[in-house]
Amino acid sequence: MMRSTFRVLGFSLMLLAAPVAMADADQQLYDPAPPADAAFVRVLNANPSGEISATIGDARFGNVAYPGLSPYMVVKQGEQTLKAGSASETINVEAGKYYTLAVAPDGKVVTLKDAIIEQPSKAYVYFYNFSDAAKASLRATKQNMDIAGDVAPNRSMHREMNALTLAMAITADGKTVQTFPSVALKRRSGTSFVLAGTGDAKKAVWIENKIQR
Repeated sequence: MMRSTFRVLGFSLMLLAAPVAMADADQQLYDPAPPADAAFVRVLNANPSGEISATIGDARFGNVAYPGLSPYMVVKQGEQTLKAGSASETINVEAGKYYTLAVAPDGKVVTLKDAIIEQPSKAYVYFYNFSDAAKASLRATKQNMDIAGDVAPNRSMHREMNALTLAMAITADGKTVQTFPSVALKRRSGTSFVLAGTGDAKKAVWIENKIQR
C-alpha cells in the first residue's frame, strides 16, 4: 500500500511540478500571436449524423469527421456566423482568445473557451464530453489517476502537465469506453480528447491541436 501511495504521489508531483528555470530555447516554442483583431477558432463535430462541412466568416474548415475536431483557424473578432451542417449560429469572438465551437448531438452549437498555453515547458490536455454520460473522465491508467475527472455533458476540462508518454482511457459513468495505449504529450503543445455518442454507441478520439493559417 505504501509503495502504491508513493507511486501515485510521485506521479502527481511529476505532472504538476513547475520548472525551476526556463532556457532561452523554450521561448522559441511559443506560437505566434494572432493578429490584434483576431481569435483562434475550431469546430468539434459531436453530431452522430456524420461528417459535417463547416465555415465561420471567411474561414473554411472543410469536412469535420464524427467525432472529430478541426484545426484552429484565425477568425476576425466580433460577431461571426458559424455554419456547420444544418446548424447556423451567430457568435461573438474576442481577439486573442481560443474557442472550440461544438455541434452537439441535438444539432445546437455550444461555444467553449479553451485555455491558452502559457508555459513553453508544459503540455496541455483538453477533454470534451459530448456524450450522454452524466460524468466522463480521462484517466492515466497505469497510475490510476484522473487527468480530467467527472466532466458533465457538453462541457470541457483542461490540465497543464509535464511532457510524458502515457497510457490513457476514457470512462463514462465509471465504465471504460476506449483505451489509448500510448499518447505522447509534447511540450508547448495541446492534445485533445473527445467523447461523443449515446449508450453502447459512444465513441472517443484524440488529436494533436493544430493551427491552420
